[in-house]
Amino acid sequence: MRCAFMVGYLALLLLAACAQATPETAPSSSPTPQTSEIVPTIPTVPTVPTKVGTEPEWKISFNMKDEYRLGEPVEIGIRNGSDGDYYYQSTYPGCFNLKFFDGSNVIRPYPNAEPARTQIYLLPGQFVVPEGTHCDLIAEQPLEPGQSVALFTWGQHICIKDRWGCMESLPVESGEYLVQGEFSNVKGGISPGSAREPGSVTTIKWSFTIQPN
Repeated sequence: MRCAFMVGYLALLLLAACAQATPETAPSSSPTPQTSEIVPTIPTVPTVPTKVGTEPEWKISFNMKDEYRLGEPVEIGIRNGSDGDYYYQSTYPGCFNLKFFDGSNVIRPYPNAEPARTQIYLLPGQFVVPEGTHCDLIAEQPLEPGQSVALFTWGQHICIKDRWGCMESLPVESGEYLVQGEFSNVKGGISPGSAREPGSVTTIKWSFTIQPN
């Protein structure tokens, strides 16, 4: 009788313990959604510093036409679009500032009237204009910001004999031509024997066509 009572008592304790146990929660089949939004970081573009002392080619430019008729005078003009002075040779810019080229790529000797001890050859396609001879005077002038100036008027001739000035010339033919200029923002930057300071000389070009009549 005592044994039966003990078994029953143990059974009641076991049932009470099972009733008080918390059932295990089954794992969720879907992940818990995130409550915070992830915002991507957008990199900023760094500011490129402007180089001091550099002048783009367009800040000084030729002031010329695109086309001319054969035999028409060609005015070689320049304009300063920068915020500083440029310098040019006002007496003989054809000697020191300018070079002329045609589309032939012919390498011509310099047109000395008499045989020279050392023959100088020009660049491919380059020729000498009559206004680019007799280069014995240096007269440098400033070209101020916003100012335009006509350097000289080319008569569409090529010099074939130079003796301290063009003694003989021939008219050019119709075709494509190019004038190249070099101008310095430092006084004395372009003259015979000058030591060019780095970054002081700007090279500009202008191509034009001479149309047949």
